[in-house]
Amino acid sequence: MQTSQDARKAKLYGKIGKLIVQAVKAGGTDVVGNPRLKEVLKQAQQASIPKDIIERNIKRASDKSQADFQEVRILALPHLPCCSLTWHANC
Repeated sequence: MQTSQDARKAKLYGKIGKLIVQAVKAGGTDVVGNPRLKEVLKQAQQASIPKDIIERNIKRASDKSQADFQEVRILALPHLPCCSLTWHANC
C-alpha cells in the first residue's frame, strides 16, 4: 500500500510543481507582486508539500534555460474544454 501512497504524492507534487513553474514564468518570484504564485503556494501549503520541494520548483522556474510550460485548451467534447500543461507549443 505504501507504493500507491507514494504514487499519489508524486502525482500531486508534479502537478503543483508545474503550476509553480508556470506562475513564476508568468509573473516572477515575488509573492506580493504575483497573485497567481500566491494562490499556488497556498494550494501547496494545504496539500502539505514540503518547503524544499516548493523552493526547488521556484529556483528551477527562475532559471533562464528552463523551458516554459504552456496551457493548452483542447475541445474534447462539444462545449467541454479540457486543459493541460505541456512543454511543446505545437500540440
